[in-house]
Amino acid sequence: MDSDFENLDDTNIAKIRDIVKQASEKKDSRRKKLMLAAAVGIIAAVIIILLMLFLSMPGPEPIGPIEPPIDLCENGVLDAGEEQIDCGGTCENACAPVVFDFEIKPASVSDFAVNTELRLVYIADEIRHYVMIYDLEFNHIRNIGEMGSAETGFVSGGKEQEVFFFPAAIDLDKSGNLLVLDRDKRIQKFSPEGTFINEIRFEENITETLPKMEDTPHIDGAGLSMAVAPNGEVYVSDELSSMLALFSPDLKLVKAIGGRGTSPVNLVFPGQVTFSNNKVYVADSGNARIQIFDASLDYLDSITEGLKRPVAVTAGEDGKIYVMDSFDSKLKVFDSSYRLVEELGGLGRDRVMFYNATKIKSDSSGNLFIADSGNVRLQELDSEFNFVNSIEGIFGGSITGFPPFYSAIAPDGKIAVTEPTNHRVSIFSASGTYLESIGTKGFGEYEFNMPKGLAFGPQGNLFVNDSQNHRIQVFSPELEYVTSITHQKLFWPVAIAVAPSGKIYVGEDSSKKILIFDKTGKYEGSIYEEKGITLPLGILATEDRVYITDDKEKTIEVFDASLNYIESIGNIDERAGMRVEFNESLALDFEGNLMFCDNRNRKVISYNFDTKEFSSFGDFGKFEDELSVLEIATSADGKTAAVTDMVKYRLFLFNLEDDSVKEIELKDLKRQA
Repeated sequence: MDSDFENLDDTNIAKIRDIVKQASEKKDSRRKKLMLAAAVGIIAAVIIILLMLFLSMPGPEPIGPIEPPIDLCENGVLDAGEEQIDCGGTCENACAPVVFDFEIKPASVSDFAVNTELRLVYIADEIRHYVMIYDLEFNHIRNIGEMGSAETGFVSGGKEQEVFFFPAAIDLDKSGNLLVLDRDKRIQKFSPEGTFINEIRFEENITETLPKMEDTPHIDGAGLSMAVAPNGEVYVSDELSSMLALFSPDLKLVKAIGGRGTSPVNLVFPGQVTFSNNKVYVADSGNARIQIFDASLDYLDSITEGLKRPVAVTAGEDGKIYVMDSFDSKLKVFDSSYRLVEELGGLGRDRVMFYNATKIKSDSSGNLFIADSGNVRLQELDSEFNFVNSIEGIFGGSITGFPPFYSAIAPDGKIAVTEPTNHRVSIFSASGTYLESIGTKGFGEYEFNMPKGLAFGPQGNLFVNDSQNHRIQVFSPELEYVTSITHQKLFWPVAIAVAPSGKIYVGEDSSKKILIFDKTGKYEGSIYEEKGITLPLGILATEDRVYITDDKEKTIEVFDASLNYIESIGNIDERAGMRVEFNESLALDFEGNLMFCDNRNRKVISYNFDTKEFSSFGDFGKFEDELSVLEIATSADGKTAAVTDMVKYRLFLFNLEDDSVKEIELKDLKRQA
């Protein structure tokens, strides 16, 4: 061993030292790596343990509802600032998640009342059978009466207390209570806040004087107006019967005046009645004047200057008289001497413009409130006639278009549609293309005043009920004027049917009779209660049948061509499974089924004479897509049905063979000035 070491030189010793040093360094490196790996493992384990402990711990307590400011959540409506706020935990009324226009905007403005002391405004929405309450800034507060859902928007109304059946007129008594007159021959009284107080009924025979107390309203506005005197007496005008009546506070008839004529106590289609300064003012529309009576309805004076068709009147505390004239859609102002001093407005949808305005009232500050019914809104003007505010309705009306009402299909397939408030008739091709229009407002040939029903004769002549001109105008197939049919009993022609024989049947609305004329226009007689019909409405005449709807008894009466009774189709509400409201038109399809429009449920109903069963189409659901206010006509072969939808300004053409449908938008047709 020693010899071995002795043999090592210095070079070999240096190499051995290097080898030992490298081995030692490699060992240290392995030790450091092992220590680092161990440290990393320990740290990872600690992290995992901590994570598991964190996940197993209970979570924090849930955060409670955001406390809303005190002034929110008080009206049950989602107002500005209430989003993401849970109102249910801290307020009496929960915030509604969605506010529908149907709930806060009127669909019609038939009448209104203003309580300036309590700063409340009431609007009678006759289409939907309720009264809407707003504050004087026109913020919606609540509704009184039966209310439609947001899905349909329309309801059938009711005759129970606290609900309404077509609320036609409203006013306030001296205590500020709200009086609502509906078409169930009654007045219901509510507190200013809308709490029901009582109901007072008119006498049962009141419809002999005021038939519109029970008759459902026509869409052109023929109806009722009411004014309440400080002593509780009530004044009611009935446009259709041309009567004005005074009632005691318990609604006993005291006095009635009117009836068509031109004497000081005669009236022709009276509009609004107003009580002011112990005088009664009534818009005598058909006589182009405002009639003024004392509180006992004794004649005092008339206003005639510049008036053509006044429909609304009110008297200010300053002695001025304010009149809405439907002929030119202008507001006309008279001084205390009944001299015309100012005119403003005109036809339009802009501010201080009007379309079929029907009511006007003033407050103690001289502000004017105007029921701009055709535009479905209430406008407020200050004493200088500057625009202040408005309550806008759901639909908003249409000045550029027209509301179609009745339709008829010619033997060659052309379609004619009346535009009552546009005073003309428009013609479309069989495919729905607009061709031409005839008529303008007036009293001569080719002129109309609220044309309603129309029908084609067997030779293609067009018969048009020129309702407020009290006549039927007849035009050739080329739309050349032929003649006019007039008669002393023909006051308000609405529905019309022409049989293949040329005989003409006319629904006369003021007398509630069906008038009959031969093919030359000679009067032959009438159909009414002696045939068992109490309220005739729609009519259809074929070669061997005459069909008449009785809107009061809810039946369809069937006669032969000689008016001998054949059968009565009754119990329609029960058999159809719904409460039915007839319109004025009837039609037959190609299979001989009888068709009519149900305005209450927004359906077209069909009756099969063989099976005795009813069916329907056109359910009224979402407002944008379905039907609304309807009339129907069918082609000569019964394969095409034309249905007018006046609220939505549409004409539907239904192919009854393959169930296809074509929708024609009518809003682009120019509105008459």
